[in-house]
Amino acid sequence: MYQTPTFVFTRPGQATRLAFRFPVAQWSVTREADFPESFARVAEFQADGYYVAMVLSYEAARGFDQALSAHLPHLLPLAWFAVFKQPCEFGCSG
Repeated sequence: MYQTPTFVFTRPGQATRLAFRFPVAQWSVTREADFPESFARVAEFQADGYYVAMVLSYEAARGFDQALSAHLPHLLPLAWFAVFKQPCEFGCSG
């Protein structure tokens, strides 16, 4: 069964947790060379008022600095991005 990705964040000094659910866009990066294009896409979404979450693998290090070493990924993408309209309090349905 497919489940909608949910990201939950707690802001420092606050008890309320924010949940990001039902992304309006999602994509992944499988090649180091695709990071600049993905970050440009992130900037466009943020300029339009959206929130963007990213899951980054350890193996993505070389996408930021070629001097760093990392194993080549086999099963997972280097990064996964999700775009959200707005957060709600954790436990919300929307």
